[in-house]
Amino acid sequence: MHPDSQRYVAERIPGARLHVFASEVASSHFPFLENPPAFNAVVEKFLAEEPARGV
Repeated sequence: MHPDSQRYVAERIPGARLHVFASEVASSHFPFLENPPAFNAVVEKFLAEEPARGV
């Protein structure tokens, strides 16, 4: 899937976030398998920015 298709979708969802890995970091549909440290860093940053819910 080309990243532009995901940019298009993200632009239409209020509050959506999109992260596209550079091809030298992860070039497949499964960055969590190809480069776990890079994927985990993105997820950790996202979780740190989100306010706690249901507390």
